[in-house]
Amino acid sequence: MAYETQSLVSQSGSERAWYLSRLKFELDRENNYNTAIDEGETRKAIAIARNLFRKGLPVDLISETTGLTEEELNNIILSI
Repeated sequence: MAYETQSLVSQSGSERAWYLSRLKFELDRENNYNTAIDEGETRKAIAIARNLFRKGLPVDLISETTGLTEEELNNIILSI
């Protein structure tokens, strides 16, 4: 980390700007990837919850199985 900081300080303005731009790009890409994974997992949990509810399982068991809160499940149930 110290080397990166020293290297960043010793760079010219354009080199520093390129480095910071590239760093921001990489961090944004990682964040977008993680967000997509989280959204996909949530969608899958909702689909599973709907199927379990249609099969007559109680909300507390569906919550335990899917990791969704009972409040989230009640909203899903209302949308069915």
